[in-house]
Amino acid sequence: MRSPIHRWNSTHWILINLCELQVQYIGEGDIRYTIDSIGGLRSLQTLKIEISTEDTTRIPEIHLHPLSRCQHLLQLKLLCRFRNNANWKLPTEVLPNLKYLFLDAYNLTEDPMPMLEKLPKLTVLLLYNYPEKKLVCTSGGFPQLEILQLVQSHVDELQMEVGGMPVLMGLLMSDDDDHYYDDDVSMPDRLRSIPAPDSPFNRSEWAY
Repeated sequence: MRSPIHRWNSTHWILINLCELQVQYIGEGDIRYTIDSIGGLRSLQTLKIEISTEDTTRIPEIHLHPLSRCQHLLQLKLLCRFRNNANWKLPTEVLPNLKYLFLDAYNLTEDPMPMLEKLPKLTVLLLYNYPEKKLVCTSGGFPQLEILQLVQSHVDELQMEVGGMPVLMGLLMSDDDDHYYDDDVSMPDRLRSIPAPDSPFNRSEWAY
């Protein structure tokens, strides 16, 4: 029989080297939720956090600051089940290797754009339920972003400073029925000339 110490060392090795993780939050109690333990997974590359609570009137507050310790994180999904919402508290420190982000933004209390546009390697951004009327990208923002999809958003204006999203090659604005509505949105001519992605991403797939 293995000793408790040996079993712990084996489990600890597995957790330290864990590359992919899915977490579903189904609690009904305290609406503040932390992910401190996930921050210790230094090899983590793919993470999905899903909110699925019975009481849909309560909006969990999810503090994501520990993810700043996951320096190898490549893909991240922050999503909610039907009728659920979450107030995601995004990390203040940049995730240096994040390339794919799915974000359900309906109940964010702060605009995520100032932080997201600083992600140096972000290439694919799926933004669901973005509540702001105006999406702003400053000069130099989103330096590597290639695909931007806005789904069920409230955006009626895309404001782009010179030098923002310099390599964007796919732009899609739609509802869940894939009805495109970008003709109704005010945006610079450069953005309007960018076609929709050949194969739009959905919430069930990963980019990498």
